Amino acid sequence: MVQVGISTVVALVPLLWKQSYLSMVFLKTVTTVVSLGMFHGLVVLPALLTAINSYIHG
Repeated sequence: MVQVGISTVVALVPLLWKQSYLSMVFLKTVTTVVSLGMFHGLVVLPALLTAINSYIHG
């Protein structure tokens, strides 16, 4: 999951040299979505599943 997020952001790095409003908004949006997705996939979901598992199995 980490490699996917990093490769997506690295693939969009050339947009930094294109100083247009649209490319900056697109870069910020994709970076935000990828970062939130990685956070949820690596932190929130495992913690939630662990909490549910320990609640169910006592």
